[in-house]
Amino acid sequence: MSKLVVLNARIPVGLKKAMNRYCDEKGLKVQAFIENLIQERLEDELDQRIIEKRLTESTVPLAQVIKELGLDRKK
Repeated sequence: MSKLVVLNARIPVGLKKAMNRYCDEKGLKVQAFIENLIQERLEDELDQRIIEKRLTESTVPLAQVIKELGLDRKK
């Protein structure tokens, strides 16, 4: 298991109550809920960077790929 550290944050009372209510309804521990939120957010950011990078890359038409791989030969 990874080492754990303490994370402190100030949030509005209403948000804290809503989070606690949600976790209670779903049977989640607040710690697990927060860890999951942070992990998902980081993954979403990484995915977005990958998408933006891919959108700037040049593409090759499928017909050209088929030809270069020799898959266009009729048997």
